[in-house]
Amino acid sequence: MPTSLRSHVALCVSASLPLSLAAACDSDAPPRTRAGSSEERPPVPVDSSAPERVQPSEIAWREVVEVRQPVDSQCFAGSDRQDPEAASGFSVSANESQRIDPALRVSPSLYLHADRSIRVPGGSGSGMRVWLVNGTREGVWLDAIDSSVAILQQALHPGGDWCDIERVRPAICGRSHHRVLLGPGRFWRFAAHRYDGPVKTRLRFRLVRGGHPDIVSNEFDGGVHLGQFAER
Repeated sequence: MPTSLRSHVALCVSASLPLSLAAACDSDAPPRTRAGSSEERPPVPVDSSAPERVQPSEIAWREVVEVRQPVDSQCFAGSDRQDPEAASGFSVSANESQRIDPALRVSPSLYLHADRSIRVPGGSGSGMRVWLVNGTREGVWLDAIDSSVAILQQALHPGGDWCDIERVRPAICGRSHHRVLLGPGRFWRFAAHRYDGPVKTRLRFRLVRGGHPDIVSNEFDGGVHLGQFAER
């Protein structure tokens, strides 16, 4: 991150404001969406057939194979406007939003779309691509911790519940908490972990919004270790 850990800690105060989270496992999850159904998620706001270019501001994730416990979410977003209510001292992300191509018809809503088939190169493996798209006519403020928004990857537990296999990134201190704005007709793109493991299951992402219903992405196939599931 652009702000160094040392200078960031020097600005911190002892107060800590926890980010509100829903339960780690969701027994009331909606039914699976079948490909081609009317409930299928709208298209992504970019040409997914175009070659992937890793931006200098983007962190390229390695393929995660042997992870056996939940790890921190790593979806960082640059705000379209400074949070007027936040104290200074939080880390700022260079992952700026992009304008939706007006030639593409996207859903007039705020939604997540994941594409495991797009391999984002980095390290000894590759990550996958996730978009958060604002197809509405209004900007959307989201809670963030040092510019990390609460987009968590989930897996379908053998017991039938959707469970988090990632955690919200912890705050260094009270000044880590702020909001980021995603303007109307704009989107963020993220490089997310691509998990694998002996338990073959369905995966998805969810955006945790305090005071609002969670937003969930399309589902996709993958694999995990049982130890990755948060405590049930």
